[in-house]
Amino acid sequence: MSSPRPSVSGRSSDLARSARALSVVLGLFSAISTLAIAFGYVAKWASFGTYHPYPQAEYFFVTALVALLALIEDGLALRRSDRIRVVGMPATAGLILITGIWSSISFFEPGYLLLAAGAIGVAAGLFAVLGSWRRVALGAAALLSAIPISIVLGVIQLLLRRGYPD
Repeated sequence: MSSPRPSVSGRSSDLARSARALSVVLGLFSAISTLAIAFGYVAKWASFGTYHPYPQAEYFFVTALVALLALIEDGLALRRSDRIRVVGMPATAGLILITGIWSSISFFEPGYLLLAAGAIGVAAGLFAVLGSWRRVALGAAALLSAIPISIVLGVIQLLLRRGYPD
């Protein structure tokens, strides 16, 4: 006797559960990595000695931003699958990824790690979206929304940098 084949809806349900599990695991890994990178930013500041090549307000604005994004990503990874999670995970991971890109462009070492954590977070956001096929457009729009938000945060960072004379 052969075992009965699962129905199409059963396979769809299994796919959604698998996508959610991958999203949670990748989201938590990205969040923990991002939080560790925020601590790396603080350790980097302590290693500068007396002379700090960056204004303190700018540096700790970026550090606080990275830590906040890590905590948001952690909360979203553990949240039940709903629209807030589908929108929040790609947007938050996109911000982490863009922050990593800008840090890497300026050859700031923790930025390379932030770039990797952001890419893992984007993968987690992708799996969060795949749990519900109807929300793919919503997740894509959320990922794209990270671009203007990161521009605004970059302007704030620039204002903090210019506010302190060399």
